[in-house]
Amino acid sequence: MAILSTTLRNEILSQGLVWKSPNYFHSPTLGPGQRWELRLKTSGNTILARINITSWTIADGVATVDDLPLEATAVATGTAAKADLYVFDASNNNSPLITDMTVGSGPGYEIQMADTTITAGQPVQLTSFSITAPADVVAG
Repeated sequence: MAILSTTLRNEILSQGLVWKSPNYFHSPTLGPGQRWELRLKTSGNTILARINITSWTIADGVATVDDLPLEATAVATGTAAKADLYVFDASNNNSPLITDMTVGSGPGYEIQMADTTITAGQPVQLTSFSITAPADVVAG
């Protein structure tokens, strides 16, 4: 098993690879007119809320969303169980960057929320969001 340095893990995250194969994650720098959207969804893929994200910080092999907490208004009612991250270009075309991230209250989830029960028309708050590149890898 190889052990990756923190410098290499940071570079992997900043260049676009996330360790949730086969899903990928782009540079934390957005071009003109681009935006990210985090879609909170039920286990059955109903979109509950769309939260716009403006920037990331990458350090120690972890990409973390800046300016937390973030808030949006729920578009449907249900329990958040997973999330997808999309990027939009200046023409509003979009594509998924990361899919099926875990959502929950408390440690151990990629997306942490104060409450995963979401009601349409109510505010939804994102309190933590990070992706970690592991230090140990197995070639094979």
